[in-house]
Amino acid sequence: MVPVSTLDTSIYADTIIAAIDEPEAVSVERVTPAEAYRRVRDGDAGVVVLIPRGFGEDVEHDRAVKVTTVRD
Repeated sequence: MVPVSTLDTSIYADTIIAAIDEPEAVSVERVTPAEAYRRVRDGDAGVVVLIPRGFGEDVEHDRAVKVTTVRD
């Protein structure tokens, strides 16, 4: 299980989440940013993915984008 927190509701964020969820060995659970950090801190997740607000808009306007991973 990979916790993913997205503050963006664009199709681009959904595409990233679908790509993470694609392999049979990995599944995605959408969580809040606070929950994502808590899970890493408490050892409940080895890694989390954070997609920031405005991600899709940055993609559409050909600006640099950033997806953050936090790991234990």
